[in-house]
Amino acid sequence: MRDCDPQAASIELKATSRSELDGWLYRRQEPRWDWVEPPVPFRQVRWDGFMADTPYDAVCLCRSPGFTAASSDELFELIRREFIDEESWPR
Repeated sequence: MRDCDPQAASIELKATSRSELDGWLYRRQEPRWDWVEPPVPFRQVRWDGFMADTPYDAVCLCRSPGFTAASSDELFELIRREFIDEESWPR
C-alpha cells in the first residue's frame, strides 16, 4: 500500500535491491528506492459486497512459483474449473 499504510487508498509499487529491503525489514533503515511506480487507486471490498455494473469479458489469474504457496494449487484449480472456459480459446 502507498507509504506502507494499510489504510491507504492506493497501491504504490517500489523497486529496490534485496540488501536495501533487508535493511528496512531487519534494521528499520529507510531504503533507497530504485524507482517508484505511480500510485494506483485501490479499495478493498468484501466479496459479498462487490457488484460489477456489467459482466466481465475476461478474468486473469496469475501464479508466481517463487511467491505463491504450493498449498494454493487446489484453489487455482478450483477457479480454473469454475470460471475458465478453455474450449473457447483459439487454437
